[in-house]
Amino acid sequence: MPDLASLHPRLSRLIPRLGSDSEGEVIATVRVIRNVLGKAGLDLHDLAAALPVPPPEPEDWEEALRFVAQEMAILTESEARFIRNLRRLSNAGTGWAPTPRQAQWLEAIRAELAGEIPDA
Repeated sequence: MPDLASLHPRLSRLIPRLGSDSEGEVIATVRVIRNVLGKAGLDLHDLAAALPVPPPEPEDWEEALRFVAQEMAILTESEARFIRNLRRLSNAGTGWAPTPRQAQWLEAIRAELAGEIPDA
């Protein structure tokens, strides 16, 4: 199955058209995007899944860290070490924030503890 990177030049020209004030242009653009993806064996779900996960807002990751830290006893050894390191860094008073990768792992741990089903 082709990857989205090969479709980037075409999609990067089409996606801005979705912001048009013309309803007809927006609908036509959606149809073209779906057609481009379909010819590559992909769909809008594949496009959405390829979008980067933004790092959480500061209050979000801080809240997630507090929540996860309350459950240290049930974390794996590597998760517990990771959370201890994040707590140490966040308490340093330097305005530190997790990298996108750290934020993603923190969110995955939080979601698992909260019993949330990950998006497929």
